[in-house]
Amino acid sequence: MNEQLITLKQAPIIIYERIKAVGQQVETKIAELNLDNQLVTDETLKSAKNTRATLRKELAVFEEQRKFIKEQINAPYEAFEKAYKEHIKVHYDNADSTLKDKINQVENRLREDKIARIKEFFTELCLSQGIDFLIFERLPLNITLSASDKSLKEQVTGFVSEVSKGLQLIDSLNEPDEFKAEILTDYKQTLDITRAIQGAQYRRQQREAELQCIEAQRLAAEQARLAAERSEE
Repeated sequence: MNEQLITLKQAPIIIYERIKAVGQQVETKIAELNLDNQLVTDETLKSAKNTRATLRKELAVFEEQRKFIKEQINAPYEAFEKAYKEHIKVHYDNADSTLKDKINQVENRLREDKIARIKEFFTELCLSQGIDFLIFERLPLNITLSASDKSLKEQVTGFVSEVSKGLQLIDSLNEPDEFKAEILTDYKQTLDITRAIQGAQYRRQQREAELQCIEAQRLAAEQARLAAERSEE
């Protein structure tokens, strides 16, 4: 199976000893045109276009030779590559694909089993902490086959512990139950205790400001009414 199956009997031979000399001739010819210092005007525009066209035609001749050499060299390799892929590589690719699918099936099952174990641990931990709103999908866990159950459970424990601390903080606030309930609602959505408290405080301030505005309007209306009554006497 490991014998030398593919051999190169003769390396491509390209004769190009004169290419350097011809290149020097081309360089000299173009240098004599003094293109950098050549001023193209309305009068010399046609001449400049003709010079460019001539140079492009000369290059096209060289390009045809280069492309022909490339095609002749590439043709046997392309034929060999096609046969190689058709008769050898395809079998290895198919085998690799088959094994990959079978390996993925087992690894996916192992990962799903691990997720189930960690989720069960999370559920039991939440029950023990009296947390009934937290869902497993909110945990920032990357459950891979290489991650140990111990490390994942430690992450779960740390996360649930922080949530429990947030709940305890809300409960310890010296605030009316209605206000703590408002904070709790925000906290369940954000799991950010600082943001939840600040949001509830801001809304309370807004409500108080609205009440003060309403009361000020009421007092102003009452004063206007009394003033009107006095003027009628």
